[in-house]
Amino acid sequence: MTARGASLDELQVAQMLPDMEVRQRGGGPALPLRPARGETTILVWLHPPGCEECERYLEGLAGIREEFRIWEGRLLVISDLEQITGKAAGVIVADRYGQVFHVATAGPAHALPSPRELTEWLKFLGTLCPE
Repeated sequence: MTARGASLDELQVAQMLPDMEVRQRGGGPALPLRPARGETTILVWLHPPGCEECERYLEGLAGIREEFRIWEGRLLVISDLEQITGKAAGVIVADRYGQVFHVATAGPAHALPSPRELTEWLKFLGTLCPE
């Protein structure tokens, strides 16, 4: 996916996700970044294909796919850093209204939140405001 119209790496906790679309790689339909159906959003941006650490991270995320369904979450992965000015891989966790609760950048060691940590965020935000 590629992001158009905003820089995501400058978002901070308590800010709202920008009102923009995330385009799927390969020409699929654009998706709104702000949640449309009240889902927790986990946004991950990675280095272009070929980065072994990023590929391993994606494999780990595949293992928590069921958690996204259970806790009404969605995972958006951007693998083209075109709109990310810092060029470091990162993760943003936002609640069902689009407010950012957690921001992490990988740094040189690719230190991103583990799939278990992301599951905990899904659970926390899924129970925070259940109405």
